[in-house]
Parts: sequence; structure tokens; C-alpha cells
Amino acid sequence: MAEIIICLDITEDAITAVRVERQAKVLVIVECNSVSLHSLTLEEGLARLEKMVDLSSKGDSRLSLGGEFFSFRNLSLPFVDRKKIRQVLPYELESSSVVDPEKLHMDFLVSGTGGEEADIIAAVLEKDIFSGLLASLNAVGFDPDSVEIRSGRVALHLAGVLRGDCLFLDRYGSQVGLFFVRDGRIVLVRTLSLEPAGEKNGSDRGELFIRRLKQTLIAARLTQSQKNAFTICFFGDSSDLDDALSRFADSEGVEVKKYCLTDQPLIKIDPSLRKRYNSEVMDAAFSLAIKEKGKNSLLNFRRDEFRKTKGSVPFRGMYLKMGVFLLIVLAVAGAYLGYDYRVTSGRHTVLKQQIVSVFKETLPRVKRVVNPVRQLQAEINELKKTYKNNEFASGYGIVPLLAEISARIPPSYPIEVRRMVIDTDMVRMNGTTTDFNTVDNIQKELEKSSYFQDVIISSASQDTDGKGVRFELRLNLFYRDR
Repeated sequence: MAEIIICLDITEDAITAVRVERQAKVLVIVECNSVSLHSLTLEEGLARLEKMVDLSSKGDSRLSLGGEFFSFRNLSLPFVDRKKIRQVLPYELESSSVVDPEKLHMDFLVSGTGGEEADIIAAVLEKDIFSGLLASLNAVGFDPDSVEIRSGRVALHLAGVLRGDCLFLDRYGSQVGLFFVRDGRIVLVRTLSLEPAGEKNGSDRGELFIRRLKQTLIAARLTQSQKNAFTICFFGDSSDLDDALSRFADSEGVEVKKYCLTDQPLIKIDPSLRKRYNSEVMDAAFSLAIKEKGKNSLLNFRRDEFRKTKGSVPFRGMYLKMGVFLLIVLAVAGAYLGYDYRVTSGRHTVLKQQIVSVFKETLPRVKRVVNPVRQLQAEINELKKTYKNNEFASGYGIVPLLAEISARIPPSYPIEVRRMVIDTDMVRMNGTTTDFNTVDNIQKELEKSSYFQDVIISSASQDTDGKGVRFELRLNLFYRDR
């Protein structure tokens, strides 16, 4: 039986759907269509597309979004463990983001490793936008198994076909998606905007694009003075960029190739769709049907709180009936048990919730809470064992320092510590509170400690939502031998 794959691509200009059947090793395109969004909302465009292509059919569903939905950053981190990278990534992106990291959804891929260091590409988009987009898709019966960046798969695919480094350019509307693949890994992802049509003639528009392309590659150190060894692969309409691309390729000593994905082997189009299938528009959506080259080689935003929960929809009615039945049983049982039992049960429930709440706040990385008291005690014992004899040059251990800071800050102060770095001669503490007076009071309380030579407010500024104050304190330690 053929495997069905429903591929959907969304950009700021259009929505494209392609339905594919995988027959042995052959991919066959059996349905396709595209809707322009120039005069339609996303919801209106989806409603129109749903009438042309069955988006709710059983099968693997995949979604790609244009690069304009995301922002990208290349980072180098001093470790290669993916769990550690995912933990520190929000803090690394906080300084360069105008949006609170808690309001961002992010993913990353490793673009290179060397010893104990990892180079990564991080991509982020706003949670509210992503949540609204998924809600609009669910309204037409489309619940994607994966959400990727447009043309990431085809860039990796063509790099494998060419057997070398590839600069992949994907033209759609007023945007050009850029992927640079080196040694089989994506090492750069960017989105370059073109001048709006009519404001520049074709030549000027092309030259401006090439200038931005050169600046991007130079900043990423992907071009060199000697002859380069990559191929430029171009997708989409290049009619107004051909001349400029040719001059750029000549200057860099590289070759430009235009590819039609459906010309590749083992890819077929149903004869009834040949006139309707437009490679320049639909290849990006169809590329989602290509198998991923390797684990973690692509960004996928269907994770964490947006992870798809498979199999819950068919049983939703049964769960509802069971829930109603259990509520009736519990209500009858509660009437027999009496007032005293209800009071005791209520107190026990509140206490248990408070324990779980304290546990989750203390150890957010632990997702499975079975026995919070024992789990927390085990973490404390491990922490004591690890840092029992761990002292800095100042003569203080980590645990005593943390205890001193905790004891000095009154519990009544509304403070949330987001990050703390303990160095050999100082402690840096980053957090949020309600107002600037509280920051001053925290400084005064910590200055009373004999552990600290002085306490300096490195920064204090209004939070982005205007409801609080972000601050950073630097605590210089006394040396015990002084």
C-alpha cells in the first residue's frame, strides 16, 4: 500500500499544497494547488485551498514556513551535548532579542563540532504567531507532524546530488531563502529581501541583491580570496536576477545551476497534473516528501509545548464520557464520606500541589515528577556530594555562598533569579523584580554580608512588557586570607 504524504508550504505571499504517494522508492505527485495571499487572509486562503486539495486525508503531514517567519543566529558554545545546548540557548539569545525569550519558540541544529565546542544555527519565532498558525491549520483538518523552514530538505538533497558544497538560493515573492551546505551540513540559514517591484529596475535590483548576498557570505566567512569550491543552486523565478548572478559567479569562480526538483530520478507527476504543476512555485512544498538525510540535520519546530499528541482525537468522545461518569461517582462518594473527610482531602490536595509546584520551580529540567520529596532530597544529596570540597580562591565554597545570598535576601522581596554565575572572585546574579527600589534594597542587604567586599548594580532596566525591572548584580568576594 502506498504511503501518503501531505506537504504544505506557507509564505507571506502564498500557500501551496502537494499530495504525494510513496510507491516503493518512487515519489508520485497526485494532487497539487496554490493560493495567493495578496488579497486574502491566511484563514481565507486555507479555506480556498481546502476545496482544491484534501488536507485532512490520512497520512504523514508536513509543513514548511518561509524564512520571513523566523530570525536566525549562528553561535559557538563550549560543549557539544544537545541537552545542555537546549538549556542555555534562551540565555544566549536573550541579549540579542527584543522579545522576552519566554515568548519565543526555538530550535537549533549543529553546523559543526571541534573537540569540546559546537557551532550551531538557532532559529526562533514568536509563540503567539506559531500557536495562531497551528490553530488556523487545525480548523481545516491539517495537523502537521513536522514544521520546518522552507527548502531546507531540498538544499541538503541537492548538496548530496552535487557531492560538494552548495549555496542554495530559493526565490519566492520578494524573498530569497539562503542555505549554505558544507560537508553535508547546513552551516548558514538566512532570508534576504528584494526591493519591491517597480522601485528599482531589474539591473539595480539584481545588483542590490548580490551586494547583500556578498555581505552575508563574508560575514559568515564562507568566501575566500582563492578559488571557491561551491556550486550556486537557484530555485524559483530568477529572470530579474540572472545577469547579476552570472557576474557574481564569475567573480567568485563558481558555477550557477537552476534546478527543477521533479526532473530528478524516481520522481513522477500524475499525467493529469502536468499542466497544473508549476515547479517554480510547488517544488518547495513537494521537497517535504524527500526523506531526511540524517538525524537532527533539519530544524523542526513541532517540539516541546507544540509537540503533536498522536492518537488523542479519535478517543476524545470516549474520554469525555468517562470524565463525566467519574465526576458523578466522585460526587456520590464525597457525599457519603462527609464534611471532615472533604476538609482533610482538600488540605492534602493543596499541600501536594504546593510540593509539586516548589519542586518544578526548583528543578524545571526534571519533567517526570513521581515522588517530589524523595526526588528533591536525592538532588540535594548529589549537590552536597559534588560541591562538598569545591572552594574558590576566595576560600568560599559554592553551597555556603548560595546559602549566604539566600539568607540575606528577605523572603518578602518579589525577586526571580534567572541566572547566576559564580567565578573565582565574584558572583554575577541576573534576575527580575517589581521596581528599582527593590533592586536598591537587595544591594543594601547583600552589602551587610561579610562574604562580599562590595555589591555593584551592573544594570537595571524596565522589562519589555513594562511590568517589572531586569537587573544584574556583581558581588565581589572577600579573600579569607586577607
